[in-house]
Amino acid sequence: MELLDTIAISFSGVVFILLLVACCLMVRDTIRQKGCWAINLRPPKTCPKCDTPAPLVRIPKNRSQALWGGCTCTGCGCEYDRWGEPVEKQPFPAKWSAKLDDSPAATDRIKRPSIDIERKGDYRD
Repeated sequence: MELLDTIAISFSGVVFILLLVACCLMVRDTIRQKGCWAINLRPPKTCPKCDTPAPLVRIPKNRSQALWGGCTCTGCGCEYDRWGEPVEKQPFPAKWSAKLDDSPAATDRIKRPSIDIERKGDYRD
């Protein structure tokens, strides 16, 4: 019985230390308002880039958002964390996607007249 008691006490001591470390990380990140372990009771209301209102019900778009919080803007595609700061290493579509009808350069490209190229001979066999 003594061996089982020693193992049980050691195991519960390790679990207690892990929970204590997790609580310290949570308090530290909540105070400094950065990091993954924090609790944010005031989530961001708008996108940091285009001021589009954040959805009332957050639907995570990737695993990182599901685990640590955050959202993807429906207007511009910007991915931001639970504190409302843009994510540093965003995937290509989220960082560079933009609506084509908002960009003046895109409308110029769409309305540009096409140039007909004179074909000499038929290329079909």
